[in-house]
Amino acid sequence: MMTDILQPLHLFDDQRWQACLESFLDDVSRRESHTTLVDHRTTLKSFFTPDRDPAAVSCKEVEAFCKQTPSYHGPVSHQTVIRRRQTIRGLYDHAIKQGIFIWNNPGRRAAKEVTPLFGDPNWQQCFEHYLEDLYRRSQSQATIISYTGILRRFFEGRGNPDKVTRADVSTYLQQPCVSNGKQGQPAAVATINGRVSAIRTFYDYASAYTVAGPDGEPILLFQRANPTAGIRHGQPAVHHKSLSLQEVKRFFDCMDPSDVIQARDCAIYWCYLLTCRRKSELANLRWGDIEYGLITDEDGSTREGYLFHFRGKGRQAILDSQELPEKCMEEIKHYLELSQRWETIKPEDPIFAALPNQHGPSNVKPGELRPLDASTIAKRLKHYAAQCGIDPNKFSLHSLRHTGAFLRKISGEDLFAISRALRHKSLDMTRRYLEELVTNGDRGSKLVEARLKALGVM
Repeated sequence: MMTDILQPLHLFDDQRWQACLESFLDDVSRRESHTTLVDHRTTLKSFFTPDRDPAAVSCKEVEAFCKQTPSYHGPVSHQTVIRRRQTIRGLYDHAIKQGIFIWNNPGRRAAKEVTPLFGDPNWQQCFEHYLEDLYRRSQSQATIISYTGILRRFFEGRGNPDKVTRADVSTYLQQPCVSNGKQGQPAAVATINGRVSAIRTFYDYASAYTVAGPDGEPILLFQRANPTAGIRHGQPAVHHKSLSLQEVKRFFDCMDPSDVIQARDCAIYWCYLLTCRRKSELANLRWGDIEYGLITDEDGSTREGYLFHFRGKGRQAILDSQELPEKCMEEIKHYLELSQRWETIKPEDPIFAALPNQHGPSNVKPGELRPLDASTIAKRLKHYAAQCGIDPNKFSLHSLRHTGAFLRKISGEDLFAISRALRHKSLDMTRRYLEELVTNGDRGSKLVEARLKALGVM
């Protein structure tokens, strides 16, 4: 976290709005990267300075600001417009939840002034409400951006969405990728599945969306068969990799506990292994996210221990909590003591901090306290894997989640408890997840061999 981030950003004289701003930025710091947090602060400071009344902002003001061109750049990019609008929209969504702002979100209404996807106002309104409903359910901006891009590319030049055919969908599904880094490459199975999901859910939504008919009575906007009907998701290549006990030992043994960077990394990877959390769920962990309190076990017994709070995949609106294993806390304490932060760490401070000169002299400045980027955590894992003789191409950060789940299974934890730890939606998902991790063992054949030998057959 940079020094200016630690300094309060004062934009409003109204104490309610100022408190709302601070809690919004605090929420962003927990969920997003350091770069995103800085971008949010810069956008809000530019928009509300000087003396713009947050209670009187209109959608036209938001749109004018989002599209204004900086004097030292060329024309403002489309992505910059989107980022600015999302920042202002997010603040007003936060204010609406807190009851400070009771009108329509000016950032959300401004989105209607963007180039419409459909010429028909009913279909355009359906599309906007679909995205709002999608965000309400997923709380994921990444999902909104992905689905919006898919639908825009699909409907571009097609005219009336009522006349889309199954053939149109099938042709689009096979089109090559257009994203950066993969442009022109054949679409992977997972990419095609994403396209199917976006188109299918949009038409499902339109099938239940009512508009005023010719006589003023409500009618369904879309009354035909969903053009994706009958298209099944493909099975993407699955390469679940878990480490053996010997590999786990080699992996952690290659990190020097007396080196502050390696001690930090050791603490991070123990947390991923023992908690089975995903990459994004631990990368931005703050000291205030850990607390010492009462833990209730499944048998109803209670005990004291450490808990940590996080926001899970697809559940960004829910602040989840889980026990922090003693080993994790021991490693975290050792790292913080080694980095001379144990006695002075504050609730808002990141636990796993990037260090000066680690990623280039101009990136992390001396005295700066910034959360270690999730991508850096993943890259350093590859470094340690190669160092201890584990193939980096077959070992990723998510492999620690797989390994943690498998170690729980062979240690005797029941399926329900493992499913709960992984935050899976069903026991069947957990069962298949664990089955895919067992790729080499075949105890049944050993039992058959022993039986046949006892009978003299072998």
